[in-house]
Order: sequence, then structure tokens, then C-alpha cells
Amino acid sequence: MEDVICRYDSTVRNSTGDVLQFLYGEDGMNAQRLEEQTIDLLTMTDSDVARRYKIDLTSPSNIFNASRGVVTVAVAHEVNENLSVVQAALDREYRRLEEDRKALRDRVYLRLKDGNKCYMPINIRRVCAVGFHAVTKMSLILTYVHRFQRPSFLS
Repeated sequence: MEDVICRYDSTVRNSTGDVLQFLYGEDGMNAQRLEEQTIDLLTMTDSDVARRYKIDLTSPSNIFNASRGVVTVAVAHEVNENLSVVQAALDREYRRLEEDRKALRDRVYLRLKDGNKCYMPINIRRVCAVGFHAVTKMSLILTYVHRFQRPSFLS
């Protein structure tokens, strides 16, 4: 095994240049860089998922209520004018979340031994936190943008 080397193109080759593996470790993941992570969605009950992710615009606690301070008055007004269209879009998104959760449980993370712990090369929570931070910074810009261009699901 002394003549085996990982090349610049991620292939593993011997001293004569023959390809032994197209990706090191067969999956291309460096075991030294994998991080243990938990995916809460895998172990949450259906009612917990609904409580956390389902948005009902008819509820007094909905996030599009301007008095809650999550969205601007203009955005809240726009949503309330198109309540049925926006609610239908939110319901489609929630159904997609349920389908994705089922796929994760049944096909992707089928063999997890520690409930919801798995190893991945990127930290999903960190990626989402960075994205959330970027979205909150952009909220002021989006407030102005929505005045000039309606979202596609409202057209």
C-alpha cells in the first residue's frame, strides 16, 4: 500500500497510475472533517413538527400579524389581502416538509443507531444560521423590493 496516492482529481491511484478508487473512501468524505450532528426532525412527533413548522394565517398568533413585529405593516397588509393564496402556498410547503421528513426517515437515515445523530461534512445548523442571519439583514431591502415586484405566488 506504499505506492497508493490520492491525486488532485480526488482519485486514488497506484504507482503505475491505475485508478483504484474514483473517490477516496468511496464517498469522497474526509473522516477527519466529519462533524457529529443531530437532526431533530427525525425524532420529533407529528404534533411537534406541526406546532413548530405549520403556519395558520387564521390563527391570532400567525407571524404575518403586523402587531407581532416580525413583518412590516406593508407586508402584513399584502398577505392579508391575499390570504387564501398565501395560505395555500404555506400548506404546500408544509406538505413538502412532511414528504421530505418521511424520505429522510425511510430512505436516507434508515440505519441511525443513536436516534437522530449522524455525521456529515458540513454543519447544517451553522449553514442555516448563516442563511437566517443573511435573510434578516436583507429584510429591509425586501420591504422595498416587494413594493415594485409582487412575489410569484401572488401573480
